[in-house]
Amino acid sequence: MSYSIKYAGPKPITSQHGVVFDYSKEDRFEFIEILVHLIEAFNRHTHDGEVLHFSIKNHELSSQEMLDRLKKYVPDLDERVEKDINEFLKEEEKQKFHVKRMQSLSSTEKDVWLKNIELVHDINLQRTINKAIYHAAVEVFGKELLKDHIKRLVIPMQGRYHHIAKSLSYMLDHLKSPVKSFYKLVETDDGLALEFDIEAIK
Repeated sequence: MSYSIKYAGPKPITSQHGVVFDYSKEDRFEFIEILVHLIEAFNRHTHDGEVLHFSIKNHELSSQEMLDRLKKYVPDLDERVEKDINEFLKEEEKQKFHVKRMQSLSSTEKDVWLKNIELVHDINLQRTINKAIYHAAVEVFGKELLKDHIKRLVIPMQGRYHHIAKSLSYMLDHLKSPVKSFYKLVETDDGLALEFDIEAIK
């Protein structure tokens, strides 16, 4: 299947009145490049003991570079993305069906709402693709940390690492054998850093 990583923007919300955007629902595109750098830095890192200190020199990657690199670490990425796309398309059809059955709306209002759903279809589809790729990358990174028995990460506080830390913590907590984790900001000689602690639940 053909797909790409690209910016989609905030979540659109449709109605018979038009389209508004929920800026609190961030596009996962914003975090994918950071994850690529973290995964690659981890795989290059020669770590000693259970603490990893990252010092990442970011350089901008193209969308195709990000996708190509992630596919090396997530062999089933195509299948994951396709699964999420199919689920999105089913949900979109359910939404259309619901609008068509709304007795409180006139036929004109229904038509407007349905056209608005079509209008933002590409945005929502791309957001779905970005989200699928993002969560696959978070899972790979988390499992690599567990495999190497890493108990603590110290990452320079730049970009949006706190969002990734939140997703990583959620992913670890929902494994078949849950793993507890927590994160906080700490002061280091190089400035603020994000400290992420991992502790297996006995």
